[in-house]
Amino acid sequence: MKIGIVTMPLCANYGGTLQNWALQQVLIKMGHEPITLRFPVMYQGMSSVHYWLKVFPIQLARFIAHKFIGGKYEMPMTIGPWKKSVMGMERFVDEHINVTEYLPNLSMDDVRRYGVEALIVGSDQIWRPVMYDAVKYYFLGFAKDSDILRIAYAPSVALDRWPYKEETTVQLRELIKQFTAVSVREESSVKLVKDNLGIDAQWALDPTMLLKKEDYLDVCKNVQMSETPFVFAYILDMTEEKREMAERTAKAVGCSVRYLTADKVKSDDTIEKWLANFRDATYVITDSYHGTVFSLIFQKQFFCFYNTFRGNARMDSLKKISGLDDRFVTDCQEIQNDNINYTEVEQRFRIMNHKSISFLEKTLLG
Repeated sequence: MKIGIVTMPLCANYGGTLQNWALQQVLIKMGHEPITLRFPVMYQGMSSVHYWLKVFPIQLARFIAHKFIGGKYEMPMTIGPWKKSVMGMERFVDEHINVTEYLPNLSMDDVRRYGVEALIVGSDQIWRPVMYDAVKYYFLGFAKDSDILRIAYAPSVALDRWPYKEETTVQLRELIKQFTAVSVREESSVKLVKDNLGIDAQWALDPTMLLKKEDYLDVCKNVQMSETPFVFAYILDMTEEKREMAERTAKAVGCSVRYLTADKVKSDDTIEKWLANFRDATYVITDSYHGTVFSLIFQKQFFCFYNTFRGNARMDSLKKISGLDDRFVTDCQEIQNDNINYTEVEQRFRIMNHKSISFLEKTLLG
């Protein structure tokens, strides 16, 4: 079956790009033909002046490149230091993810043109309205008059409260009824969806966690192994407290700190190098959801700082699945000398992995 994936803009960040790659890999292993639909996204709350002066010219240039030059890449709308990492991520998308051409106004005509027989929305924070136009894209409003198969696979609200206004919720209730099956990435979202949309949703793993460590080792195999041990501090929102934690951890384990923060991304910070940092690190300090996910996948000793701005519900779900309560912290902690027992952690994730894969298989089989 040819399956169209509707997800967050590719190249916007490491985890967002890798979750799409992972979902495609899972679907390919099931015998399907996935393709990610690429389209512009106007962030909620963005002023029209900002859009027309700063965003529209970029989108217009992008459209011309795709239409007349044959460019394949979608430049993300991300504005700020993260755009420095775009080139490396673009190359990864070009080499590893099956995508459509740039679709300036995503519609069912585009879906039919690509022969898509089913639509999957997910994963990552696509159901968090502050970020994207959820109604049109991520609840498939553009497909409301179609009978195409619809599946929600692990979209994230990211919060432990319902974020939509009542008038929007009314629209979403009608759109969600057209879905064959719904799963969500955070456990707290199961109740949120039930209480606000009247739908029974299944708790499912982020797509990155449906693959094995060996899958990611293969992706970063050409990145040279680090010759010296280091603590990898992958911090999205740096504070003195987090820096102190990283330095204290490095001192305790006898090595230096390798920092990667949102304001220090370089153009050669590729996805492969990002993965290699987790592969080679002695210890990981992070406040990132996917930073924590890949610490678990690579079976690293780690601390995860709660990040209220970006949504603590995400971390709560990871904490519950892993059972590693003492590794999720709100402030600077003493270094844990006892190593994580990953045999127990693997057993816990194996159960969720089976449920998540079964959700996709049963839904796609009809």
